[in-house]
Amino acid sequence: MKKYTIYDKGAPPAGKSDLKDGQSETNFIIMRYADILLSYTEAQNEAAGPDQSVVDAVNEVRERAGMPVIATGLTQAEMRETIRHERRIEFPGEGLYYNDVRRWQTAGEVLNQPIYTYNHNTIETRKFDPARDYRRPIPQTEMDLNPSLVQNTGY
Repeated sequence: MKKYTIYDKGAPPAGKSDLKDGQSETNFIIMRYADILLSYTEAQNEAAGPDQSVVDAVNEVRERAGMPVIATGLTQAEMRETIRHERRIEFPGEGLYYNDVRRWQTAGEVLNQPIYTYNHNTIETRKFDPARDYRRPIPQTEMDLNPSLVQNTGY
């Protein structure tokens, strides 16, 4: 993720010694236009199926990157997989995948895989509990403000 460090263009500007080691003055991108387009395609595909606006929006993202357009006539399930693949290849390292797989309800499958942990040189298995981890805990301050709230299961 070189683009978010000072190492993409060299040393920090003169007089900027207050920057932490490796930190850049480059603003972190919160949301990109491609994310807006692909979020739209995902919602529209689930609501109405793969209409022309869905195909056009996916192709707009692909054309910007110089990739060929997607085929027309895909079923809703085929378009769903196409959109998920597009999100995966469009946003690597941008921190969106974890929330994507939670939203798609596939995190229990894709996150419970063996992973290599380099600090202990061991293989571990991720522990994603589908019964609990698709939702986050409701903060205690909110529970205190509204006694009608019930804490999510597992918290």
